[in-house]
Amino acid sequence: MRGNQEEFKMLAKKIRQCRKQMGWSQQVLADRAGISRGYLSKIETAGDGSSFSMDILFSLSKALKRSPSELLTWE
Repeated sequence: MRGNQEEFKMLAKKIRQCRKQMGWSQQVLADRAGISRGYLSKIETAGDGSSFSMDILFSLSKALKRSPSELLTWE
């Protein structure tokens, strides 16, 4: 995460908000995105200090029925 820590935190928050808007648990989103619940938890909390791949971003955006650019846009 290093120099982009704030951006990853904002992205994590956006993913979590979208998941909750869908009424989904972390397990449901993880299953739909093809990742583990534990990995999604780390993404949503920006907890492990690392980034994730564009492939994961695309999988999450598809599962959430949002465009990648929507996930990357915040105020």
